[in-house]
Amino acid sequence: MDFYEALEKLVSLAKPPNKEIIPLRNAFGRITASSVFSRHPNPPFTCSKWDGFALNSKLTEGASPENPVVIPIDSTVKIFAGMKERIKPRVNCCYSITSGAVLPEGLDAVIKLEEVEIKNGTIIIKHPIASLDGLWLEGSFWEKDKELLKPFTKLSSVSVFFLAEAGIDQVEVFKKPKIAIIAIGDELVEPGIPLRFGVRYGGIQYLLGSIGESLVMEVINLGIIPDNVSSLTSSFLEASEADLIVTVGGTGQGEKDLVETSWEKLGASLVFRDINLIPGKSAKGGLFKEKIWLALPGGFMGATVIFMEFLDRLFKRWFYYSPIPGYEANLNSDIFKKEGFYVGIFGKIEFAKGLVLFHPLIDKKGNALYEINGYTVVEPRVDKVLRNSVCYVKTFQ
Repeated sequence: MDFYEALEKLVSLAKPPNKEIIPLRNAFGRITASSVFSRHPNPPFTCSKWDGFALNSKLTEGASPENPVVIPIDSTVKIFAGMKERIKPRVNCCYSITSGAVLPEGLDAVIKLEEVEIKNGTIIIKHPIASLDGLWLEGSFWEKDKELLKPFTKLSSVSVFFLAEAGIDQVEVFKKPKIAIIAIGDELVEPGIPLRFGVRYGGIQYLLGSIGESLVMEVINLGIIPDNVSSLTSSFLEASEADLIVTVGGTGQGEKDLVETSWEKLGASLVFRDINLIPGKSAKGGLFKEKIWLALPGGFMGATVIFMEFLDRLFKRWFYYSPIPGYEANLNSDIFKKEGFYVGIFGKIEFAKGLVLFHPLIDKKGNALYEINGYTVVEPRVDKVLRNSVCYVKTFQ
């Protein structure tokens, strides 16, 4: 089946997450489930932009370096931010005021501290001040009942800041999609376990888990499961509390490739089997108790490309945005491939002198594996992509 057609079929069956109300302090990275409206104007009163002197602007009319205006300071009152008392000013005087302090009625401007000369209990002003200078008017940033955020907005640090400024302490969001990840293989052991003959460490569950966590998903890492139907079915049942069940390994045609058999034993349905992607063509997907299961091949390149492309489409369907950063990049070397198949190419994305470059990992003698930070997918209809061609790359970072 066509790679992207298979993903779209599976994504179309995914049940969207429910909604919940959470504290604002926990909202970063979450997706809003409804509009968020302001409860108050911001600022809720007219206030000073800076430290200076509050005054009636008419007193400064005609001020110039040759004919400065002298205004007495009422030193009996200083206006501080957060003061509870309401000040009744004398209109022929000025008042020391701090940034953020409420402007008293009868005054209409604030001049910066550094723009005046203070002498003998007065300020000397050498230029006129316009009415409303130096002020944030009530509702300058937003009025009451203003829509601050629309549904399906990913909450950034700035948007969380604005909600806090609006006095909003809770927000309705979609629940974190819950994803269970299972690595499969008799030859694999978890990091920290002593190696014995014939086994190696398995790390793909950590790679996919970290990608899920970066997308603010709740990740359940069920570790490494041996290649037998009993263990696999037990693990699949344990994982079925998640919205998405992802397995890695056991998708081939060998005697020990038992993922599809194990799902069949549990009565799961199959949506697709095998795709035209290299590496990764043995991938499978289906439904179990209205939950999506996605069986990825054991090779980390194919598994990662399928996983990320699936999540990209899933988030677009659920939340109307693409979570995987992508760029147009100049290819740094030729790519040759078999026509009729998509090919996922890992490599290093580099930003240099205003350009985005992509260095494909053609073989292990090229870029070191630890330098890999992204990939591109080459279309089936082409058999080569030449150096300096523009390709679309996506990053894990």
